[in-house]
This record gives sequence, C-alpha cells and structure tokens, in this order.
Amino acid sequence: MLSAATIRVLSTIVILDRTLDRLTAYSPARLFIGVFTLVALLLPILLLPTVGSTQEGATTPDKEGTQKIASIVNDEIISEYDLSQRLRLVMVSTGVRPTPESLPQLRKELLQNLIDEKLQVQEAAEYEIVASDTELEETVSYIAQQNNASIDEFRNVLERAGVNWRAYLNQIYAELVWDRLIRGRFMSRVVISDEEIDDVLRRLEANRGKPEYRLAEIFLAIDDSNESEAVRRTAERIVSDLNNGAKFQAVARQFSQSSSAASGGDLGWIQSGQLDPSLENVFSLMAPGQLSPPLRTVGGYVILLMIETRTLGKGDPNRDQLVLKQAMARFAEGDDGTAAEAALKVVRRKSTDCNALDQAVAADPTVTSLDFGDVVFGDLTEELKAILAGVEAGHKTPVEATDKDVRFLMVCSKVANEARMPSRRNIENRLMGQQVATMARGYIRDLRRDATIEYR
Repeated sequence: MLSAATIRVLSTIVILDRTLDRLTAYSPARLFIGVFTLVALLLPILLLPTVGSTQEGATTPDKEGTQKIASIVNDEIISEYDLSQRLRLVMVSTGVRPTPESLPQLRKELLQNLIDEKLQVQEAAEYEIVASDTELEETVSYIAQQNNASIDEFRNVLERAGVNWRAYLNQIYAELVWDRLIRGRFMSRVVISDEEIDDVLRRLEANRGKPEYRLAEIFLAIDDSNESEAVRRTAERIVSDLNNGAKFQAVARQFSQSSSAASGGDLGWIQSGQLDPSLENVFSLMAPGQLSPPLRTVGGYVILLMIETRTLGKGDPNRDQLVLKQAMARFAEGDDGTAAEAALKVVRRKSTDCNALDQAVAADPTVTSLDFGDVVFGDLTEELKAILAGVEAGHKTPVEATDKDVRFLMVCSKVANEARMPSRRNIENRLMGQQVATMARGYIRDLRRDATIEYR
C-alpha cells in the first residue's frame, strides 16, 4: 500500500515537457533496476497455491493489518500490510520459505528495505523527481512483453500469487525515482580516466590463457561496525535459503547491495587478481554451480556463485562455425556391408576437399552425399560433436558403420570462435557503475542517519 503522501503525489502528477524528456532518457529498456527483472521469475508460478489467510505472510487485506503500523519514516507510515505484501512478493519470486526461526529476521530485513524505499521516494520528491502513472504502465508493459504476456495477464499472475497490484507498483515507483535521482546527481561526477581503462586492459592481456571465472554475488554491506554480527546472520540465512532451493538471481535482486543486483548478481567474467585475494582463494577452487559460504570483505559479507569457467582469450568451441558434408553408402540386398564399405573408402581417399568429394560421389552411383551447409558446433547432436571433436578444416572422420549403411563426414571449412577482449567503452561503463553504486550506498546511509524513524 502506498502511503497517503505518495498517493497524493501520484494522483496529481501531470506530464510536463521535462518529464517527457526524462522518460525518454530513462526508458524501461535502458534501466538497470532489479525489481523490473525480478518479476520475470513469477510467470512460471501460475499453478502455485495462494498463501491462505491463516498462514504467515497472508496477503488478504484486513482492517487490523492495514491500520497496524510497522514503522514511521519522517511522518510517513509503513503498515504491517505493506510488510506482509513485501514478504509475499519475496516468497513467490525467490522461492524462500522462511521457518518460524528465520521469519523474524527476514521481516526485519524487509522492513529495512521498505524504510529505504520510503526515504528514496521522499528524497526524490525533494528534487521534484516523480514517475507518472503512464510511466509505471509503460514499465510494467515492457516487463510483460519480455515474458510474452499482456499487462492483464501479468497482473493476474501476481494477484493469483497473492501480491497486491498497488503494492507491486509501489516498489517499481521507488526504484524508478531513485535510479533517476542517482543518475542525475552522480553520473556527471564520475570520470574514468584512460589510465584506469588501460590498467584493466593490461591486466586482461597479462591473464590471457589463464582461467577466467563467471561469478554472481550477493553483497551485504556493513555500514556500522555494530551491525557486523546481524549482517553475518543474514548472510548465513540467505545461504541456507539458497541451499534449500531459493533462486540465486531473485535473492540477489531483492537483497544484494551492489550494482550487480540489477542483473541478478552477475559479475560477468572475472580474472585472477581482479578481486580480493581472500575471495580468489575460495572461488578459484569452486566448481560451476557451487555456492560459497558467507565471506567477510572490507565492506561487508559476500556470497559467491560459480556460474562457469573458461580460459581467457580462448574462444568457445561450441560457437565454432563449420561447413559439413557427409558421404554414405547403403548396404545392397544380400551385402554384408563389405562392398559398400569398399566403395565408400574409395570416395574417402579421393576426397582431398569438399569439391573432390562431390566429384567422387558423382562418379559412383552406390554412394550419396548430404550437404549440412553452415552449422554451429554447439547446435549439433552430442553424437556428432563426439565424432567431429578435433577434426579441422579439410579433414575427414573415419568410416562409421550402422546397421544399414557406412558413412563419413568431411569438414569443408571451420571458423574458430575467438574470444574478444572487452571494449574500452564496456570497461568504462563497468567502472562507472561501480563508482556510482558506491556513491548510492553512501547516499542512502546518510538519509538513514538524518531521518526520524520510529519502529512499532
């Protein structure tokens, strides 16, 4: 439920020229905000039963739940109903199923999220930054389209999962205006020098041929040394939820406090020496799909997920492009395969390239050919991959026999996939994102410090 003040803001919004300009600059396709992609995970839950009214996290509004106050933030109320709605959204989107022991801590964390969002909306209003109902509708329409659904279908999915539509829009509104405020205040202040980009490129080049790791993270900041133990317990609870089936990407979008949260915690490809040595000592030993325990860093705790590994500078063989042809000789009636194999071996011997293969096949009516054309290695069947592994352009596979014929394959041409180093622009954008995220964390920390917050 939106606070009364926020409802008044939304109900009196008009679309001015400057608002339209901002809307274009921050169109949904360009926003990197976790809540937008978080809900994509809700679409497969159509068959989930809605939480009943007697269960914890029930979302049926009642007079007592709506009116009971959870917190007051600068004279604006967060109700228990708001909190129960957020709990339900987290449960259905992440797969988290809190136990009676973990529920109080989870509610505390979600209440802090709601308080932060309230502070963000209030601060944005101070700078006259708002999001119109039209803009909210466009954002939701974009999310629905990305999941092949209409807005009505999308809304039905949420409501069948027990999530109030207005509560969901409330979270989107907060994300929209906060993102716009952060970009407006900090993006122009961040300047990435050529030397910083060159340093990254030199490190990448020095690591060419070495292992590279694609990692995802959930980062929990420690803003006050007195919070260290509480943050550690939160990290341990999250690891427990993940081990019990919670979705890493959705949990990262909801709880992680790093800039990677918008992409489900995905850090992209990480090279040796890029992260803290204490972290590298852990993730360098992890297998794909493996989850780390909570790891203490300078700024807080981090949980890592190893997505995949590769060799830096080496392309992905599954993306190699091949031109393939096959020659085949069927067994004649009464033939045990000897004659067909002999004929095919003659064709194979003459096939110095694919043109020669065509000529040899044309000269022997007992042999036929099949042109596969251009194919991507990764699109082939596992059987063909095994046969063609390591076969270079101009080379042939051995003659293979089936119960009806004999055959071989020839690689006419092969274009190996080459890994490309990231562009200077990509490196610049990544470094800028890291700096802006750090500024944003400091900003919200200052807002908390200066706010009047009451807990009930």
